[in-house]
Amino acid sequence: MTGSAAPREPASAHAGSGTREGLDVSNGRRVVVTAGAGGIGLAIARAFALDGDRVHICDINEAALTGITTADPAITANVWTSR
Repeated sequence: MTGSAAPREPASAHAGSGTREGLDVSNGRRVVVTAGAGGIGLAIARAFALDGDRVHICDINEAALTGITTADPAITANVWTSR
């Protein structure tokens, strides 16, 4: 490998107060989560919402997104779909 770039520090070296598993979780941000109707995307959306962030979720499954925002009061999200 060529170049003069210095080696990176491990991600954990950057984690400080206000972080969870290397992610900044400062309250009050606006967060956009794509593929938010299920799986990892939904878990991420819920984690940010529970930490006090305003979460906007996007997915191609409009019915699933509507169900999530209706059933989960922790997520007050705007629902966008791609068509």
